[in-house]
Amino acid sequence: MACEYIRKIRADMGGTNILAPLNWILRQPMHAGHPRMLFLLTDGAVSNTGKVIELVRSHARYTRCYTFGIGQSACRRLVTGLATVSKGTAEFLAEGERLQPKMIKSLKKTMAPVLSDIAIDWLFPETKEVLLSPVGSTFLFPGDRLIGYSVVCDTTRYHPNPKSVSRPTP
Repeated sequence: MACEYIRKIRADMGGTNILAPLNWILRQPMHAGHPRMLFLLTDGAVSNTGKVIELVRSHARYTRCYTFGIGQSACRRLVTGLATVSKGTAEFLAEGERLQPKMIKSLKKTMAPVLSDIAIDWLFPETKEVLLSPVGSTFLFPGDRLIGYSVVCDTTRYHPNPKSVSRPTP
């Protein structure tokens, strides 16, 4: 059925509405422990490139976008922007260049093992007050970094040491 449908598709050289389908895709439930992998192929431009990039950026903790710009008319800002904000990859194909090698390269990246459901427990003494930055990713691919920051304040003057408190003698 899919092959028959594809045979009937005709390009009308009209604008591409990527925002609506991306919204629909990103609203779909995810499978626990598995990041969402998007493959986007385009041969043109969209009128709302910034909105499309921001939508993918808002889901980047759970989504990787592998983009392919086909031909000279492909919007470089869209293709590179989506890949950058989601830590995916961007590929461009010149006239007559084969898609298969670049697609296989991206597919291999998606097959790499992924760390998921990442949690960090910070252990500090009670005399420390700690302000933690949020963890920026819920999935780590090979080569990714997870960076967390904290501000640690010594509060010993607010929490006296019980051993140093003098007790009255009987």
